[in-house]
Amino acid sequence: MVGGGLFEKEFKQVRSLFLLLVIFNSFAVPFSVWSQYSGHMELVKKYPDYTPEPFVFQFGADPLLFISSLFVFFIAINQIGTERAKGIMDFTLSLPYMRSKIFFVKWVLAFGMIVLSTLISLILTGSYIEWHDIAVSQPLFSYYFLYFSSLVMFYTLTLSAGALTGTPFAQGLTAISASVLPLLFTFVITGNIQAFSNDSYVEMEKWYEAGYLLTPAIQFFGGIIFRDIPSEYRYYFLIPGCMAILFYLIGHFSFIKHPNERNGNFFLWKELNLPVQMIVILLGVLGFSLSGYGISSGNFSGYIIGALIGAAISILLGYYLIYKKSKQA
Repeated sequence: MVGGGLFEKEFKQVRSLFLLLVIFNSFAVPFSVWSQYSGHMELVKKYPDYTPEPFVFQFGADPLLFISSLFVFFIAINQIGTERAKGIMDFTLSLPYMRSKIFFVKWVLAFGMIVLSTLISLILTGSYIEWHDIAVSQPLFSYYFLYFSSLVMFYTLTLSAGALTGTPFAQGLTAISASVLPLLFTFVITGNIQAFSNDSYVEMEKWYEAGYLLTPAIQFFGGIIFRDIPSEYRYYFLIPGCMAILFYLIGHFSFIKHPNERNGNFFLWKELNLPVQMIVILLGVLGFSLSGYGISSGNFSGYIIGALIGAAISILLGYYLIYKKSKQA
């Protein structure tokens, strides 16, 4: 297997998902613009005496990015987690290629599909908007820069999670957990501070804003940034772009240095077990203690009981999810 053999092998393994990603990502936004604008014009023709509001296409006011993120999520899991679970990874690693090249080829194939489909969508959407002189909620390129950088970031995060974990389930859970971790930490820590201090929401708002900006999943599930991008956030796409670079470096290093053979462990590098377990316990204690404090109407005993419940649940979750070995090995 020489030349483009590795590219061909990696492409064939996930070609169905690649094809679905390109089709959906290329035509979803143009179709949305066409259908909404056509519906508006039909309404104008049907009721000529009715004066509707001027048509403005709202970028990001739909779940398109979330759906596209599901495609790249499952592509990344198939490229590493499923390949390892089926034993194909052992064959891949036996090929005459460096591990760094194998990881790069996996990443660059998906990156190319995201680039191709995003460019097609941009050209089709931009042409239709210009042809019909449609007003939009934000600059076209601002939306697509963020759309593109967000997809690349989430794909790279999931792929890198596969280089750290030993099963498809562990890869998916790690990727999802990491994508919401900054916001989760922000809420539980600021919530605990507010419970025992006089700091108001306004005083804590800067911490909430930082949590939102640094949370990879926020644009997929919240969509607030896509619906209304203030001028001060016009370069927000640089944040997911920088995150993608960071995640790639982590995944690249892990794929080279850590064992990639199938072993059934949650983390391929067992030294990660304890630190992750401690993070899970910390979040469980802080989260449940805050809930107990609220349910008990500010009673400190409720806080302690909640902390104990959170610690017990976190320890059990850590054992069954992190330490208990999968039977697939």
